[in-house]
Amino acid sequence: MGQEKMTQTAASSMTAGQVDRSRGNAELALLMALETGAGALWVLWDLVGVDLTVTQGSREITVSLAAAVIVTTLTAVAAMALLRLLERRPHGRRTWMIVAAVVWAISFLGPLGATTLPAGLALASFHVLVGATLLFGLTAIARHRERLLACR
Repeated sequence: MGQEKMTQTAASSMTAGQVDRSRGNAELALLMALETGAGALWVLWDLVGVDLTVTQGSREITVSLAAAVIVTTLTAVAAMALLRLLERRPHGRRTWMIVAAVVWAISFLGPLGATTLPAGLALASFHVLVGATLLFGLTAIARHRERLLACR
């Protein structure tokens, strides 16, 4: 049996609540993977001796492991909430993708405040990891949900 046929068969017996729980589970898995990735990336940069320090005004701020994971979590939760809100409107997912891509692009201004080039590249790698994972991961989850609901 083909993958699409199996999805249609499984989806036809799912309630809307089950589809939403399935989406919630997928989002939670994405969040856990993203937090793990951000933590591992921070440890990697720390092991190679890159000091993740940025200048903010007249102060220098070092990005800690906790800060990296917390900011990643807050960013992901905000992205998920905005997607769910915009999906209620016509072309909501497309609107979300545009907003997410613009916010992602603007976020790369942050690493410009790094105190060193290696720190800037390291911080930019966090933006690549988080932005790409959220943009493509949440889009895939939303498409899958849409397919499941269409099969019912």
